[in-house]
Amino acid sequence: MIIIGYPGIGKSTLAKKNDKIIDLDSSCFRKYDKEDLYKRGKSVKPDDWYIYYCQIAQKLSKQGYLVFVSSHKEVRDFLNVHNNEKVCVIFPNESLATDWKHKLWRRYDEIPTDKNFRAMEHVNKYFERDVREISEECQYNMDYYDDIYIINDIKNYDLAISVDCADLKRLAKKEYFENAKKTVVIDHHGSNKMYGDLNYVNPVSPACCEVLAGMASYFQVDIAKDIGTCIMTGIITDTGGFRHSGINPETFEFTAELIRRGVNIPDIYKRTLCTKTRANFLLTQKVMDRMEILEDGKVTFTYITEEDEKEVNAEPGDHEGLVEIGRNIEGVEVSIFIRQKENENAYKISLRSGDLVNVSDICLMFGGGGHQRAAGATIEGNVEQVRKKVLNEVRKALK
Repeated sequence: MIIIGYPGIGKSTLAKKNDKIIDLDSSCFRKYDKEDLYKRGKSVKPDDWYIYYCQIAQKLSKQGYLVFVSSHKEVRDFLNVHNNEKVCVIFPNESLATDWKHKLWRRYDEIPTDKNFRAMEHVNKYFERDVREISEECQYNMDYYDDIYIINDIKNYDLAISVDCADLKRLAKKEYFENAKKTVVIDHHGSNKMYGDLNYVNPVSPACCEVLAGMASYFQVDIAKDIGTCIMTGIITDTGGFRHSGINPETFEFTAELIRRGVNIPDIYKRTLCTKTRANFLLTQKVMDRMEILEDGKVTFTYITEEDEKEVNAEPGDHEGLVEIGRNIEGVEVSIFIRQKENENAYKISLRSGDLVNVSDICLMFGGGGHQRAAGATIEGNVEQVRKKVLNEVRKALK
């Protein structure tokens, strides 16, 4: 089924509860002119964006997903003409209209982003007109999602394999792992909880992909060039381009073998470590502007917020490498970088260290973990609260 949903009616909330429900964000299919957006509160759209968007929704629906799509009139009109699947519309009826408007005002009035402008347009201009129009064309008026049932169809797979994950609670879609008949854990974190039926964990290895390469060698599995490229990418990124501690002779032996199989290491190095996105560059500027050098030059602290990432249109991964900036300063033993989690009063902390401090032990104090020289965790609170908590533990470790 495809469901057209107005902003703020709970699409994202419901989608997070079940992996067979997808909230298909239309902003990924549209282009914005930011200056124009802030001036007039409108987005600049390619004329045919909604066609591709609706076709993706139809394909997902045919695959058995419940798909939420945007309430743009172009989307409604297209699906009305070109859709064979059942299409419903969720919108606040008259009794809910006031509460819904207030909810969106509270949500969107604080931060002027492109998504907020579109939602406010619905609230302030189009609600009365659009809802009446929709009422005539849709089959159902579902008050929020009372009539939607979450279907749990987790399959009991014969085998589930977890790779590079130290703790089951950090594993995405962990229900598949928990319901599998047999489970295997392959990892290189010393903090691994050994949560599989079979656990192959090598904490001496600097990269999980090195563990995979070793397993392939042991079981005499031929590594083709494309697979070798993936493995080499994991080794290079996990070791920081062979700069981090933990590098061993096997690391270079596997690297040499992969080169013999045609893997292009300079190309991987350039694409993963040297080429930066515009958003990463702008975030780097913010991180350096906020950098604090503390404890007689032994510790650095810096941060980015959710608003920072929105401002530069950051994508997942654009924050990678920011924690290394502090560690690269001469004399620094511990680099602290914290990043606000989306829609939460919490920060993801990333720690890097030189030779003296085991940052994995520090992160374990906050329910996280990792390696001696690279670890992370999540801490609730604002910037100052998180800063104080982390610095207290770092100071103890430096004594």
